[in-house]
Amino acid sequence: MSHTPPRRGAFTLIELLVVIAIIAILMGLLLPAVQKVREAAARAKCSNNLKQIGLALHNFHDSFGQLPTGLGANADRRGMRPWTVADDYIRATSPPNLRIQSWLVHILPYIEQDALQKGLSLQPRDVPAEQAFGVTDNADPSATNVAMYQCPSDPRGAVISNNPGSYRKAALTWYAGVGGVNSADPKWPLSDGTLFWRSKLNLTGIQDGTSNTVVAGERPPGATVAPDIFNGWWQGLDTIGTDPWRYGTPAWEFDFIQYVRNTVASPASTSTLTNKPCTFPALYARGRVDESCDYNHFWSLHPNGANFLFGDGSVRFLPYTAEKILPALATRSGGETVDATQY
Repeated sequence: MSHTPPRRGAFTLIELLVVIAIIAILMGLLLPAVQKVREAAARAKCSNNLKQIGLALHNFHDSFGQLPTGLGANADRRGMRPWTVADDYIRATSPPNLRIQSWLVHILPYIEQDALQKGLSLQPRDVPAEQAFGVTDNADPSATNVAMYQCPSDPRGAVISNNPGSYRKAALTWYAGVGGVNSADPKWPLSDGTLFWRSKLNLTGIQDGTSNTVVAGERPPGATVAPDIFNGWWQGLDTIGTDPWRYGTPAWEFDFIQYVRNTVASPASTSTLTNKPCTFPALYARGRVDESCDYNHFWSLHPNGANFLFGDGSVRFLPYTAEKILPALATRSGGETVDATQY
């Protein structure tokens, strides 16, 4: 006599709901873990970008005996005095006709982007100057995204700014040089940092020690709706051969140079969220990609802090709680004592 085993019935509604609930719980546990892994990878990539930038800065120093100028021409011999004394900072280069460019442009050959540097057109467009100085009017090479200048944590991706009028499209940068403590210092442009307007600094000039001085740090591009934040890593005044310059002001340094306790607009003055004036001083703190005021200070898309490049080429993650010691780290020869346990 054969025995037929009882047949299993279909899932009951309660069983199905239990299974769905278990799957939902597992997904809820898994998603944050996946996000943490992705952010850890993005933060590591961001840190590596700064390490490569640091290596490029040192290689540039080996070639020229000095760090690249934050914004200016490396061969410029123009003497500088504080803006409160004289207007040297807006005078032509010496010798004349040198191209004014950013430190991120100057190191392009040291990150395998030599052709990009050589092919950069004038900003803004200037047909007579292009003809006089043999500069090719290429199709917006300034809109070229340089992967090493981008942080992968930004949800906006590779931001391109469509500049108005005669200005070209611009690919932006997530890393700014440390100009010092305050751009409104009466001694400006003789700033107390390492990369600033018409700077001429070698590593021996960092008397506080290269391991105790920040050279560059994270600062995402400003809110895309802000009308006064539309420039990028390429930025150079390119007002070659004129005295005083035809275009722009040194305030354009804020595209790729930042200070750690600014007391003036640098360059944002009004909030895109509230339409109210930005708060000053602008301090190292959390920020938002849709808040124009956060363009006035260092911050990052990573939780709790940002990566900073030090003069010795090392990269360290500084929590926002390190804001109080950041001014001491930003000066090259301030003689301050820094408690390393705070970062």
